[in-house]
Amino acid sequence: MATNRKMSKFVHQSRKECDQNGQKIDVADHHIISKAQIREGMNKYMEEIPDNNVLKQKIEGYLNDDRNNAVKTLIINELPWADKDQAEVQDRHCKLLIQGFIWNPNNLVPGPTKDRGLDPKSKIDKELLKDLPPEYTTLASRPSNMLDKLTQLRSKDIEKATWEKRANGKFYFKPNSSDPSNVYDFPSYDQSSKS
Repeated sequence: MATNRKMSKFVHQSRKECDQNGQKIDVADHHIISKAQIREGMNKYMEEIPDNNVLKQKIEGYLNDDRNNAVKTLIINELPWADKDQAEVQDRHCKLLIQGFIWNPNNLVPGPTKDRGLDPKSKIDKELLKDLPPEYTTLASRPSNMLDKLTQLRSKDIEKATWEKRANGKFYFKPNSSDPSNVYDFPSYDQSSKS
């Protein structure tokens, strides 16, 4: 899965900022399983697939799984390419599928774009996982194919994407913060797309 390292989000996923008590804060989507791990996992998974027919069945299964409705909708919303030449259409479809792996909403939790206290960089985000049911930690770290992981993760099981800004100026994921004066709620993709 050779991809540009800067694979952009879907147009309908773009959010710039949210308003917190009159203060504008830039919003980012934080990956539970990092983009680097997704690329590595998908490359390994693709090597194990015997032919294009099996690959097609696996990807169709991924997109048609009810747990992936959000990513399927994002892909469909970006498909109006009927007037383009065939090579351009195939290239765009391939990029859309890769976006569907990298930016699957099941694997995203909204939060601040900068000043994050425990940024995992290119590793599994243990800070976000600790507020999901324990089976997600097992799922994210066990050796299984990446399509299954992305389908079974459910970031929506985190009730609110709440971050606490501490005295050091850094944000920490804290759904049950005891100090509401330093708490910031970030809208999920589902919430921000309805406004």
